[in-house]
Amino acid sequence: EGELRGALDQALRESRCGRAIVEEFCKEGGRVAFSDLHEAAGQSAAGMDRKAGFETVFVHGDMAEEATCKKLVERAVEVFGRVDCLVNNAFAFTAKALDATTADWMRSLTAGPLAFARMVQQVCPHLQAAGGGAIVNVSSISGHIAQKDRWTYNAAKGAVNQLTKCQALDLAPFNIRVNALSPGFVETA
Repeated sequence: EGELRGALDQALRESRCGRAIVEEFCKEGGRVAFSDLHEAAGQSAAGMDRKAGFETVFVHGDMAEEATCKKLVERAVEVFGRVDCLVNNAFAFTAKALDATTADWMRSLTAGPLAFARMVQQVCPHLQAAGGGAIVNVSSISGHIAQKDRWTYNAAKGAVNQLTKCQALDLAPFNIRVNALSPGFVETA
């Protein structure tokens, strides 16, 4: 567990958080299903994975859409036969304050904590069938502190922290561990 946490921490410090997480899991022998909002980037990553000998499955879609969450878990089970771990990382980066529109708020919440909750709902029956597993919700230091002009992002990351605590309580009886990671500022695409 400590080694995996260290690998995840290192992956999060890299320029493309989600991509680095996939690569670290694969380097440790994991088989990974992942999504990307940008189809060309996801297809390119899947091609690099094949060349590197990694076992991955790419699902194009927006994690704010419930159908994408469902499809990602279904494909993982279809290809790999089971799910042992979930890393919720995809998140809208909308940092607005007084200028935030309702659409900004909705994007922050649907492509953030709501997507994380949906993914857990989709994966939980599979983790239970496997006898347990692990869920990691990627939060941010921004979910713990106040920052100027970042109401939307900080509030959504703060919601991830509370969601993680509730999930941990509810899923512990099923031998499913739920944790959050809160990296500092990472400049990504």
